Amino acid sequence: MNDNTLSVSVVIPMFNSSATIERALESVAAQSRPPMEVIVVDDGSSDTGPLVVEQWNRSNIPVQLIKHAMNLGPSASRNTGWDIATGTFVAFLDADDAWHPAKLQIQTQLMESDPTIAISGHQYDIGRDLRWTELAGTDVTMSAFSFRDFLIKNRLSTPTVMLRRELHLRFARDQRFSEDYRLWMEIVCEFGAARFIKLPLTRLFKSPYGKAGLSGNLRSMYLGELHTYSNLRKKGLIKRSIMIVCMLWSTVKYLRRNLRMLMAKK
Repeated sequence: MNDNTLSVSVVIPMFNSSATIERALESVAAQSRPPMEVIVVDDGSSDTGPLVVEQWNRSNIPVQLIKHAMNLGPSASRNTGWDIATGTFVAFLDADDAWHPAKLQIQTQLMESDPTIAISGHQYDIGRDLRWTELAGTDVTMSAFSFRDFLIKNRLSTPTVMLRRELHLRFARDQRFSEDYRLWMEIVCEFGAARFIKLPLTRLFKSPYGKAGLSGNLRSMYLGELHTYSNLRKKGLIKRSIMIVCMLWSTVKYLRRNLRMLMAKK
């Protein structure tokens, strides 16, 4: 690892992502300061995605491809990559999204500045354009999200998250929807507030709700949130009254999202 390399392991779960995985890898290769490794976890794909990764050689960053024999879901894939990561920090990127070239440098500096920060995220934007705004000389402003903030809604999109590899917590393997939300709350409850960088350093190539991909399944996401609150209650992290309020609020959000989708179709 040279002086310019960051002690960051990038974990990319992949399932039938042959059309987008190269774009994700290119965004990692374009970082102003590169990570020490990229771990792509293929989750039982039936397309040529794994071959694309194996043949991709446009960077000096080591790329390791791990293959699941069957589809186990995003939780298992991210855990697989996390478990073999060697960097001080782990950053998650989805196979159909991309990062701003300054993302890892900015976020790693934040994490290194305070050893008590267990998890951080940042803003994202949605679009198709791969051109990025120049951030040279930009002042980085931040906020913090407490456990109470997360009870209101999920404050972090997974492709924006960086956390410390040494954390003992993991994504719930028994949950395919809202599993990230559950983990963020468990981390924040145990280790303190998440830091949030007010810069769009990730680009999503789909809408968070109502489009293709796991997040597009509104009902499953809603049920996943209910399952998350129930689990927090079982672990003694929230009271029963708080769980009920959160479930009611989640129901309101679910109905509002469905209404927005119906209005958009008219």
